Amino acid sequence: MLFSLHVENVALLRSLDLDLSGGLTVFTGETGAGKSILIDSIALLCGARTDRSIIRTGEAYAAAEGFFGALTEDAVAALAGIGIEPDGDGSLLLSRRITADGRSTARINGRSVPTGLLRSAASLLIDIHGQQDTMKLADVSAHLGMLDTFARDEAEKSAYSRVYSDYISLKNELRRLEESESDRAERLDMLAYRLHEIESAHITEGEEEELTAKRSLLANRERIISGCGEAYSRLYGADISAVSLADSALREVRSLADAVPECALLAERLDSARIELADIAESLYSYTDPGEGDPAAALDRVESRLQLINSLKRKYRTDEKGLLAIAEEAGREISGIQNGDSRRAEIKKELEKKEAELSSAASRLSERRRTAAADLEKRIRDELKDLDMPSVSFVAGFTEKPFSSDGADAVEFLVSANAGEIPRPVARIASGGELSRIMLAVKSVLSGSAVGTMIFDEIDTGISGATSARIGKKLASLASDGEQVFCVTHSAQIAAFAGTHMLIAKRESGGRTETTVTNLDREGRINELARIIGGISPGSAALSAAEALLDSSKQ
Repeated sequence: MLFSLHVENVALLRSLDLDLSGGLTVFTGETGAGKSILIDSIALLCGARTDRSIIRTGEAYAAAEGFFGALTEDAVAALAGIGIEPDGDGSLLLSRRITADGRSTARINGRSVPTGLLRSAASLLIDIHGQQDTMKLADVSAHLGMLDTFARDEAEKSAYSRVYSDYISLKNELRRLEESESDRAERLDMLAYRLHEIESAHITEGEEEELTAKRSLLANRERIISGCGEAYSRLYGADISAVSLADSALREVRSLADAVPECALLAERLDSARIELADIAESLYSYTDPGEGDPAAALDRVESRLQLINSLKRKYRTDEKGLLAIAEEAGREISGIQNGDSRRAEIKKELEKKEAELSSAASRLSERRRTAAADLEKRIRDELKDLDMPSVSFVAGFTEKPFSSDGADAVEFLVSANAGEIPRPVARIASGGELSRIMLAVKSVLSGSAVGTMIFDEIDTGISGATSARIGKKLASLASDGEQVFCVTHSAQIAAFAGTHMLIAKRESGGRTETTVTNLDREGRINELARIIGGISPGSAALSAAEALLDSSKQ
């Protein structure tokens, strides 16, 4: 649920702070007052693609911040799936800012995140539905996703996806093996060259690190021998060395143990320090050996070896470990090409088995979808009856399609708005008003598995007053079922059903035009409903009608 919204410098909105509650909240106002700006602000918060034209004239940035809480278990689980966890109190703070130079920044709970991640998180919390979204109901490609959302068929889809992934991998491998002989020969030559080039370098894992360390030793050989020798002498080699002095001190301290009990512990510590000094001296001594051979020649050999490794790394754009992996993969592919005939036969057998598994998984998924579709059809028909479409027939039509990433079902929603007519694709038979009601019915049915905050932008377009009242009642019912619903509307009938009524208006301040948002009390609501009913200067009849409308909506 969206508890609060803060907006700065979005078009005519200079600064806005809204405390929001559950239930149905409506936003009304005169044409041009800025109702669309509020939707644009929330879209900005949700990571929508936008540009600097949204920034209020003369300002350096535009920003939106939303505080969400009371998240459902499903929302928390879905957020965890994209790596986002709410704060300890279960809240989530989303913010977005764009600057005049076109830069965009996004944050979740104060942490900077990519805008794409903000968009993904917002999609799990809030759903903005406008006229453009209503038209998406005509997009057949979206229907299967809607049905899957209702069916909650994640287990069946996951099982199918696993088999489908294996099936596609086998198909791709078979396709590669069935390339033309000339292509195979060319590929084999390239792989053989790659394998020979890397293997002939005889690179071993960790070799580069060892060579780098050795190069440092050789390049600083004289300084190392001199410094380590001097340190060794002072610690152990000289007549009066640190170790010999520690020995003397140790004897003196031990001799006092009978008089000073603490000296026994001090002696133990001093003995440990003496042993550590001797060990350090021995380690330093190992670096004083000049060794055999020519150091300059040895350094040249190390440099040449490192140069070879680095040239291969640059050529193949990888690191030392990646070179070894490339050689290993090339060897496997060469073996696969050389044994192509037998492997092709194996793959074809595997494909037969996998196709049978895929068919079975697709059938289980399809069965789950068809069962859910029958329930979806009935529930949407019931919803549409409440929305003054009593004779409507709503059908989820199924056709088979070749195996694909989402199964073997093609689904299209079909509608008949009048009794006796054959259901046809939504886009062909539904008017704008009918599409709005159908989409509201779909969202009402899907709301149990949808986000917690829903926004409807001018869902009343093309709808009569009587039907608007039914839509208002439906929106209020949707809100009472646990959803937080916002609606931008021109309809007094819809606005009357709201638990909270916000008025969007324009005013001049300091020579600039600003959009304001005011939470109306009962008197303010009656005046605004009367304005919608009767115009800018409503008479007593419009005021009486508005009051009656407000009271009747609460019955």
